[in-house]
Amino acid sequence: MDLAENLNAIRNRIEAACARAGRNPDSITLLPVSKSQPPAAVRAAAGLGLNRFAENKVQEAKAKIPLCPDRLRWHMIGHLQSNKCRDAVRLFEMIQSVDSLALAEEINKRAGQTAKTMPILLEVNLAGEASKFGYQPDRLLAELAQINALQRIEIQGLMTLAPWTPEPEKARPIFRQLRELKKRCEQILGATLPLLSMGMSGDFDVAIEEGATLVRIGTALFGPRPPAKKTMAAEKINRIRRPRTYCTSRADSLTSVLMDLTVEMFKPEMVEALKRYEKHIVCIDKTPDECQESMVRLMDKAIKAYLNRGPHLRHGIALDRQLTIILSQTDCERPLCGIYFNLHSPYQKKHAHRKSDVKSQRSEDN
Repeated sequence: MDLAENLNAIRNRIEAACARAGRNPDSITLLPVSKSQPPAAVRAAAGLGLNRFAENKVQEAKAKIPLCPDRLRWHMIGHLQSNKCRDAVRLFEMIQSVDSLALAEEINKRAGQTAKTMPILLEVNLAGEASKFGYQPDRLLAELAQINALQRIEIQGLMTLAPWTPEPEKARPIFRQLRELKKRCEQILGATLPLLSMGMSGDFDVAIEEGATLVRIGTALFGPRPPAKKTMAAEKINRIRRPRTYCTSRADSLTSVLMDLTVEMFKPEMVEALKRYEKHIVCIDKTPDECQESMVRLMDKAIKAYLNRGPHLRHGIALDRQLTIILSQTDCERPLCGIYFNLHSPYQKKHAHRKSDVKSQRSEDN
């Protein structure tokens, strides 16, 4: 890996894209994405004059940033959970992935505790991909004024992640939509939003032509990422067996289905697992094609319902109710239809003793 050569190639691409768009290359900020890269790689890139870097995960940033030069500034670009906001506010110069009013309020709260004003970008999911986070445009416009009213938040622009495609031109409509959405946000706020964070290693040229001011570059600079260490989540995915359709009208069986869906299906790492196994879905009393179409619609609805959930849907019981509604609206010929995964469920392990206690109590009563 020759960082200097890669950096020079990236800068040449930036200059060429700016020339095509009639823009000044100085208006573009190159933001290296150091996800999965060791501190040594960051230090080497910093030695070439780069002083801003981006990370996807708070935990990785906590371990890496202290081992890098103090002069570096960091951006958070990955999905941020509310319970990580305290660390994120402390570690990062900017959070680019704010995707809800609730998250903005938590960031505002944590920033207030440290007497800090937190610059943010609002992440928008323009392609409507269920596996990705981000505002839907209408919801963003509806909540924009409320976020802007938060005293410790400073909205500086928008961010998006275009769907991956081997043909960069196919991402152009997404980048154009974000630029147009920024104009609508500026009209609502009555102020200029200077930043558009869009474009990565494969498509940043097109993003610059459509108005990007921040481009997030990982593999084009650092090369392929090192193999990731296996996490507990990854191990869990590896334990997933092929899912099977489970149709029933029995309430006790439905409870089992809902429990597995609630506990496992909607974790971010599980969304990708679901997609991987769509082709394996089969169904009772239906042709494979009919059932696959039905199940894919079910998964799409259920995932979107979870990703767009409000505070009232964060607990298992409320999720069960929501899923019951979704399941009852599917095309399965039987009354209720769901997907059952043969998983090592932490919920089942945690509460296994309760089930055994109930069984023993029943036997005593009899």
